[in-house]
Amino acid sequence: MFNIASFLEKFKTLGGEGIASRRLISRVLATEGIVLEEKEIKIRDGIAYVHAHPALKNQIYLKKTLILNFLNADVSGRNIKDLR
Repeated sequence: MFNIASFLEKFKTLGGEGIASRRLISRVLATEGIVLEEKEIKIRDGIAYVHAHPALKNQIYLKKTLILNFLNADVSGRNIKDLR
C-alpha cells in the first residue's frame, strides 16, 4: 500500500535551502558595505544571481573572490560557485 506521508516528506524542505542561502549572502554582502534585500538574490544551480543597480553589481564584482571564499567557508553544505 502507498504511504502518502513518506511521499510528502520530500516536499517539506522544498525551497527552504534557497531562503537560507539568500539570507546568508545578504548578510555577507552587508559586512562588505553592500546592502541588498533577499528578494534581489536568486539562486539556481549553485549560482547566485543579483538583480540590483549596476553600481552595486560592480562593487560585488570587485569583491567577488572574497565574498565567495567567505560563503564557501560556511560548513552548512551550501556551495555557491559564482555570483552574477
